[in-house]
Amino acid sequence: NGVSKEIAEKVFTFIEPFAGYGFNRSHAACYGLIGYQTAYLKAHYPAEYMAALMTADQGDTERIAIEAAECRVMDISVLAPDINESFEGFAVIYDEKDSTPEGEDAKSHIRFGLNAIKNVGHPVAHAIVWERNKNGNYTSLSEFLTRIDSKDLNKRSVEALAKVGAFDSIGERAQIIASMDSILAFHKEIHAAAGNNQESLFGTEMLKKPEVHLSDTPPARKKEMLTWEKDLLGLYVSGHPSSDYMEYIRTVGVELSDLTQDRAGQTLSIGGIIIAAKKILTKRHQAMLFVTLEDMSGQTEVIVFPKLLEVTPELWTEGRPVLIDGELSDKRDELKFLANSAKEITQDEILTAKRLHSTRTHYSSEERNKEREKQTKKKKPIIPIQSRPLTLTLPDNGARNTIEQIKVILDTCSAGETQVYLSHSGTRMKTAYLVDLTDETREKLAEIIGAHNIK
Repeated sequence: NGVSKEIAEKVFTFIEPFAGYGFNRSHAACYGLIGYQTAYLKAHYPAEYMAALMTADQGDTERIAIEAAECRVMDISVLAPDINESFEGFAVIYDEKDSTPEGEDAKSHIRFGLNAIKNVGHPVAHAIVWERNKNGNYTSLSEFLTRIDSKDLNKRSVEALAKVGAFDSIGERAQIIASMDSILAFHKEIHAAAGNNQESLFGTEMLKKPEVHLSDTPPARKKEMLTWEKDLLGLYVSGHPSSDYMEYIRTVGVELSDLTQDRAGQTLSIGGIIIAAKKILTKRHQAMLFVTLEDMSGQTEVIVFPKLLEVTPELWTEGRPVLIDGELSDKRDELKFLANSAKEITQDEILTAKRLHSTRTHYSSEERNKEREKQTKKKKPIIPIQSRPLTLTLPDNGARNTIEQIKVILDTCSAGETQVYLSHSGTRMKTAYLVDLTDETREKLAEIIGAHNIK
């Protein structure tokens, strides 16, 4: 190029050190710009942004589950697939009552994309959307099978669409699955006849439209439907398996969304459904678990140490409802729950908790009414003994069953406004008891731990 070797080498000595920082800075500038743009979109167009993000990740069910959880936090509902509303990718759906997407009262949802359903395939998803855009919504299963002329519409794809609820507007899930042989035969025959150009003597309009008849099978149970959705979509969309246990969990513990930084170090009870359990070996070659627990409000990671795993090896299976006692840790600024004990949530546990709560509420109400009547007759003001918390200090030389004895007394108390705390070796712990404190209760407690240990 007419440049001497000396000048070329001198120029290169200027370029060489630039390579050490030039790329990094330009790279950072580009990512900074992208970060700003995506933050703007998420803030001003949250539903549209999340729909685009989920479409980009629709081949990764784990990412979809994480992003759907983020949608819940943003108050954006993720709806199940629907052959009459879903597109190939995730799409934003607006309530019919809203005249425009920009309306102040507009409520937006994200409809699951057909391409994100396992076993459906892109050709089938494309055919469904293309045909619907051309000729309108599908009004029956027979019409759907007649209009979708795709060789890729097979048992796996129809079954997957049924299991995730895509046919819910035109058929029941279990009945469609039980009628799979009839459905496939109908689809094959109807398109074979169309290929042979068969028509009536008086024209195609006079032909009676054929119908596929579904098996008279009981509807799918909620647990079945949620299992299908989890397998084929990667998450639950029509409900959550923990919904049957949430009232119980709120009664005996806290929701997972309440596990915040300010609760770090506290001893708590949490409950939910086991989503995943990953086993690792410690340096001492002992097994421990990292468990993902989920309820209707959110998710958290639970660490199950070897000692607890040794006594509860069969408990930690996916899909099982569990109640866990432990401590919330914020080590390295990451909230994790350290399990101390755990048990399966059973219907017996739930019924017992309901009966106890109902009994306490009933007798508390009755006793308070009687007390009000008594005080009114005496014309003396009611002094609320519940206005202060009750702290029970456990003596260092107390019996092993001291806590059990205290528990028996507190379980017989009516529900009230006195928060009970336990204190031992300088540590004060809040209990789940809110009781209606009476002199009789104080006397019973004093017999166990001494009057000087009650404050």
